[in-house]
Amino acid sequence: MRIVRLGGFKARALSRLYPYMRGPAQRVTARALRLRKGAAAAEPEFQRAFALLEGGPNKWETGVAYYDAAVALPHRRAELLARSREIFQAIGAQAELRRVERLEEAGSPSLPRPRATLPASTDRSAETLRQ
Repeated sequence: MRIVRLGGFKARALSRLYPYMRGPAQRVTARALRLRKGAAAAEPEFQRAFALLEGGPNKWETGVAYYDAAVALPHRRAELLARSREIFQAIGAQAELRRVERLEEAGSPSLPRPRATLPASTDRSAETLRQ
């Protein structure tokens, strides 16, 4: 997770120098948040990324953000994949359209659930280690 946090930090730093990088930086931050805290925490970050990217000139990045959100937010998957497909068809991105189709066919979430905290050690579990 340290690598993910460092990548997000560097992306946000780059976005200060290059304003067109704000949307992708927000998308990376949202993906990292999904891994750490879950879908509920990541959804507002994805919304911010959409707002930043919709106004920008790079439609491919916008489509990738919608695709990443569809992977991370299974409860909104159909809606986000439809928007992603729309964008990729408009710009003719065939490889990304194949990724969208594979995700639609799979139907299951691609990201793992956030890790649960480990239970506190008990005397009985420590005893097995001593033997």
